[in-house]
Amino acid sequence: RTIDRLDDRYDRRYHDALFDPNRAPSVTFGELVKVFWAERSEEYRQNEVSEKRADKVKAELDFLLEAVGEDAHLATINDDAVQKVKSILSRLPANRKKHYPNLNLDGAIEKAEKDNRSLLSPDTQAQYLRTLSAVLAVGLRKGLMHHNPAADVKPIKKSKLLASEKRLPWTNEQIVGFFTGKFYQSCRSGALIPYTKADRGWRFWVPLIMLLSGARPNEICQLRCTDVKKTPAGTWYLDLLDKNQNETQSFKTGTSRRRVPLHP
Repeated sequence: RTIDRLDDRYDRRYHDALFDPNRAPSVTFGELVKVFWAERSEEYRQNEVSEKRADKVKAELDFLLEAVGEDAHLATINDDAVQKVKSILSRLPANRKKHYPNLNLDGAIEKAEKDNRSLLSPDTQAQYLRTLSAVLAVGLRKGLMHHNPAADVKPIKKSKLLASEKRLPWTNEQIVGFFTGKFYQSCRSGALIPYTKADRGWRFWVPLIMLLSGARPNEICQLRCTDVKKTPAGTWYLDLLDKNQNETQSFKTGTSRRRVPLHP
């Protein structure tokens, strides 16, 4: 008001932006998360995304609600708020809900430090931050925010492993150890001490098909009987190329569409 008076500005209906009649209504972070999830869950439903993936995103949103604050107004979510989330993630124990189900974030972090628990990997931290950015992007798109402070944000600690080093192939000794091990042997037909739960079938067959085909477990579990085919020359194969596959079947990459010969 004083500055406007000094500048001879008397043309505005308000002096403080808080009293701007055209200002967008204040929305909390919790309300924005609900809008985000409504859009995302509809997208998942239309594209028949797995329930496992949806549950993972829900867990990420639950963490963000706790870290940012469900009642925090969007106007207060700035770079400082994002940096706070980054700091929390850098100190958060892996499998927090499993190890400390009754503790809040601060309590879990403090207890994990005493217990010397392993922390979230940089890749997992990055995924949480990507979800935060996606949520705030919805607020930006709807005109509830002027910018997205979480855009392109990265974890504090970078991964020391190269992508090629993150998942090393099994050694021959490890493969032999798995298939001759007590548990796998209990899943085979005619085992002396059989595994009796209902998932016995896939526990025996999926690893074996993986071993002899090189196909991924998710690809194998999506197969139908009609996907087992024979070439004109008489070679049996798994068809991961069928153009008429049901919409619920998905592939990790475009090159995943292929024909995999079955071992004799």
